[in-house]
Amino acid sequence: MKWNTTQWIHKISGKEMVDYIADYLQNIRERRVLPNVKPGYMRHLVPDHAPQMGEDWNQIMDDVERVIMPGVCTI
Repeated sequence: MKWNTTQWIHKISGKEMVDYIADYLQNIRERRVLPNVKPGYMRHLVPDHAPQMGEDWNQIMDDVERVIMPGVCTI
């Protein structure tokens, strides 16, 4: 099968996300059980509106760790 650039990027990004999840589960004991953030903490960490153009995958993954993961409960 011949992949175009967009398909290839999606394939690689999907594999990176699967690796991220596997690493999370492997190292879950090193993470906080309960979040140390208050409800609404994310409001000042994200823009008021969605971006007009897609963002770079590395930026998205940085945002997952910086913005989303502090609020995750690992019970």
